[in-house]
Amino acid sequence: NFLITRGYFCFLGIGTSTSSMEVQYDGDFITRVDDGSVMNVCLGLFYEGVSLLLRPGPRNKKERRKYLAMTNGSRRFLINDDGTISVTNCPDLVLGMSIHPMLYLVDRNSPNRAVFKNTEQIGCPVNASSNIDDYDGIKLELESHAPYGVVPISKLVVFK
Repeated sequence: NFLITRGYFCFLGIGTSTSSMEVQYDGDFITRVDDGSVMNVCLGLFYEGVSLLLRPGPRNKKERRKYLAMTNGSRRFLINDDGTISVTNCPDLVLGMSIHPMLYLVDRNSPNRAVFKNTEQIGCPVNASSNIDDYDGIKLELESHAPYGVVPISKLVVFK
C-alpha cells in the first residue's frame, strides 16, 4: 500500500510557454515560486515513462534538512549543461514528453527529452540580492519544443 502524507499533489505537463510555471533552483529542489511546492518523481520510481508532479516543499531549514535526509531523491534534480533536467540519483533520466501532455522521465538521449531555455539562470538571482528567497524565478520554457513550457495540468489533490 502507498501512504500519502500531508499536503497535496498536482501532475505536471506541457502547455503554452506563457503559462509556464516560474521556479527557483537551489542545487537540490526545483521549487515553484507561487507556493513553494517542489517537483517530484511520482512514487519515487526512477523509470522511463514515470510522470512528474508537484508536492509540498520544505517550509524552513529544519524541514529542508529532513527532506534531504528522508527522501530517496525523488525531489532532487540536476540542471545539466545541455539544458536538460535530470534526476540527481539517476542522471540518465531527464524530463521529457510523449504524445500526451504530461511531463515524464525519458532517457537522456531520447528525441522526447525536454531542453529548457535559460537554465543557466534558473538558480541565479537576477536582482542585486544573492539570497534565493528574494529571487522571483525563471519560467520553465522549452527550447526543444517551443512555444511550450511546464505547467500544472491536473486539479490540486489535497490530503489532510
